[in-house]
Amino acid sequence: MSDTKASTESISLRHISKLIDFIHSLPGHSIYIDITGMGPDLWAPILRAMLRQSEKKLHCVYSEPRSYTFADMPIEGTIFDLSSKIEGISPLPTFSNFTDPENPDKVAFIPLLGFEGMRFAFILSKEEPSPPIIPIVGAPGYMLEYPFYTYWGNKNVLSDIQYWKHIRYVPAFCPFSVYYTLLELRKNYKDYFFKLAPIGTKPHGLGAILFAINYHRTTEIIYDHPVVKPTRTSGTSRVHVYNVSDADLINISNEQN
Repeated sequence: MSDTKASTESISLRHISKLIDFIHSLPGHSIYIDITGMGPDLWAPILRAMLRQSEKKLHCVYSEPRSYTFADMPIEGTIFDLSSKIEGISPLPTFSNFTDPENPDKVAFIPLLGFEGMRFAFILSKEEPSPPIIPIVGAPGYMLEYPFYTYWGNKNVLSDIQYWKHIRYVPAFCPFSVYYTLLELRKNYKDYFFKLAPIGTKPHGLGAILFAINYHRTTEIIYDHPVVKPTRTSGTSRVHVYNVSDADLINISNEQN
């Protein structure tokens, strides 16, 4: 038996070139990233670096929770006990967008909704978006009843401003369906700048991040950085492996305009 020495190395998530160098140093031809327990502030810059190189194949792994923890006193906007607080809106590492929309009147706000209506309300209060506002709901959900929880959790905001009229339904577990839904919206809203708020399922967030990477000059990620509770879920259900490198996405490694 040979001795193996563990080593640690600190790599800034804000330097794509250093991330790429680190990726090249890893053995093998395929890399699997388990995004289940990580926030997008960790896995999104790694994903971007992976897609900037072509030597290794990227697979993202996600395990659905068996169940979510209900709040002690469920109310609209806080059905499940998922987050303790919201840190505030700030860019994800390497996803800062300093390009202002060419036409301020052509900005589409697209929230990918989850159970936490308070997060949707918080982002709306900070961003104050103008129409078009096009929510995306995960349907079918991980469980049959989950889309109804999404509606209940976001009921006040959706009904007060009638966003429900423009809702798009995308399977909660499919990042590629989100990507192609956004691509369809991009064709319908030509010359629009997209603001995406991934506050729903992690696969939906993955699809939004993939789209933002590919269309980075006309897309901005709006993220509120919630502090999640360690007891928010229990158990595991289906495990998904997304073959991101071989997905039929349009020149994603080249980051199109």
